[in-house]
Amino acid sequence: MAGRERWQRDGGRAAGGSAVSAAGHRRAGRRGVRLLAFARRARHRTVAEGARSARAATRLAGHRARLAGHLRLTSAKAFNHPPSAALTAVPKAADRVNYMGNAIEVTDDTFESTIADNKLVLVDFWAPWCGPCRMVAPVLEEIADEHGDKVTIAKVNTDENQAVASKHGIMSIPTMMLFKDGEKIDQMVGALPKPQIMAKLEPHF
Repeated sequence: MAGRERWQRDGGRAAGGSAVSAAGHRRAGRRGVRLLAFARRARHRTVAEGARSARAATRLAGHRARLAGHLRLTSAKAFNHPPSAALTAVPKAADRVNYMGNAIEVTDDTFESTIADNKLVLVDFWAPWCGPCRMVAPVLEEIADEHGDKVTIAKVNTDENQAVASKHGIMSIPTMMLFKDGEKIDQMVGALPKPQIMAKLEPHF
């Protein structure tokens, strides 16, 4: 009788221990599931944040590229375009005389008669604001001094005489046109050095 009671008591404790052990396993399993779910959510958040960061970096790079292009374009316009004051400024009479030197000034009204009345005429299309025009001016004045008996140096201010400039298709200045007996025979564009200009003139002296 005492042995049976001891067996039942020991068996009950063993059963109770098994029940406790099973409950512990279930709780541990639930904790593991929760930890796994948390880890997955954290990984998804990390991936999403990385994608957002990559998109933001791409947008920023695009903005920087557009800004750099705008700055380059603005700088190019500022460099190539003369100041507005220079476009509207009218040279003083003294400046005009110095610029013309021994050359003659030609207008819309006198252009045709000038090239018709002179055997050989080199016409310089220029403007007061044009830097290269000012560079070539002393060269033309020197040619006028040295060879005035062989060639007439004539200057057309394209700002004041747009009709003749348009008629002859002047797209950039300085442009020099060579006329012989009233007919155009050659053309030069840019601030050319004296030897290059003389190479065009001398065959017709």
